[in-house]
Amino acid sequence: MNKRLNFLDIAKGISIMLVAFGHIVSNESNIIRIWLYSFHMPLFFIISGCLLNLTNNKRTLREFIMKKIPSLLLPYLSFAIINYFFLMAVAWRGHYLTLQLAIDHVVYIFKLCGRSAIWFLPCIFISEVSFKLINENISNFIIKISITTLIFIIPFFIKAQPDTLLLSLLRSCTAIGFITIGNYLFNIITKINLSNLQLVFIFLVNIFLTYVNGAVDLFELKFNNPVYYTINSIIGTLAIIFLSKKLNENKALEYYGKNSLIVMGTHIMLISVYNVTLAKIFNSYIPTFYSYAYPIIALITVISFEYGVIYFFNTYLGFLLGKHKKKQEYVNLSV
Repeated sequence: MNKRLNFLDIAKGISIMLVAFGHIVSNESNIIRIWLYSFHMPLFFIISGCLLNLTNNKRTLREFIMKKIPSLLLPYLSFAIINYFFLMAVAWRGHYLTLQLAIDHVVYIFKLCGRSAIWFLPCIFISEVSFKLINENISNFIIKISITTLIFIIPFFIKAQPDTLLLSLLRSCTAIGFITIGNYLFNIITKINLSNLQLVFIFLVNIFLTYVNGAVDLFELKFNNPVYYTINSIIGTLAIIFLSKKLNENKALEYYGKNSLIVMGTHIMLISVYNVTLAKIFNSYIPTFYSYAYPIIALITVISFEYGVIYFFNTYLGFLLGKHKKKQEYVNLSV
């Protein structure tokens, strides 16, 4: 990737850590969790739309699809299988493993639900291919925007039951809208730098709109006020991106951003392992302090272990991620 776009990898690095933090904090009324959910998944889709500017006109639709199948659908299947056996092991250890449970989780995979956070992978595959299809076949700007807008607002009016194929497809409708927004904001994002005061102002607006709109969740298609949700998702995303431009030499965040696919597929398993091992140890020796510091300690621990997981996947399991070479520097989630 062009060096001047490193800030987008840093933005993804920040976002994947926020995703992990959101899964660590299980209390849905937690104010930090509510704030994170106001933008942390739209941020990935908007960044994906930005990055499509680099490749969208260089490949035909067929070439585009053939590249995305191994880079998104193969990792989805790989992580779905890994997560499946992990969940079955947990169920067996907890003495609640049944044949019906085992079958249900297989069905979830083919409904594109998966488990863990990997629902994101088929979602972004469908939405990127749909965006490419629209962009390649419709030249009129007004018609193009009208179609993507109509697709984007479908989930505002149609609801679906949890763990259904319809819910998975509706998430993709939302994603298409954010990908389109990112695609058209790309030139503005790359050219503009904000002052510290302007950046603080954007974050304050994001926090205010989060307070006004309340708890939302793209996974459940819970938007509350759709207008507030959309505006706040864009503002929160821009805040993280412009913050990332100020951190443009942060190699650690860039590393995690470039490998966000791996973190997306494994962090919930690591959180589960942490909660049944290290969490109990910390709580036994420093219970009062740990009860307050748990989310931060858990995040630091999980992200630290992810460094080794990333290295292992890139070095030995690249074929599960659509990589042909034995060792890869990183796996980019969007390009």
